[in-house]
Amino acid sequence: MKCPNCGQEMIDIKDYCVRCGKKIERKESKITLGKLFLIFFLIIVVTVIGCYMIAHYNTEEEIKPFLKNNVSSKE
Repeated sequence: MKCPNCGQEMIDIKDYCVRCGKKIERKESKITLGKLFLIFFLIIVVTVIGCYMIAHYNTEEEIKPFLKNNVSSKE
């Protein structure tokens, strides 16, 4: 990291520059509550759709042979 005032290369992250004494402002990336809620909501939606697709994928076609065998064996 370099001091924006004098260009001094800083090895450790400090609050002030060791050369000119100017306060170093750190830019921190913050995830807002709205973004966090959106990410959580999208994960829930994708999970629910995935579970639905797994549970209902081609279920009728897979069950038909067993239903016909059970109905004919009971008669």
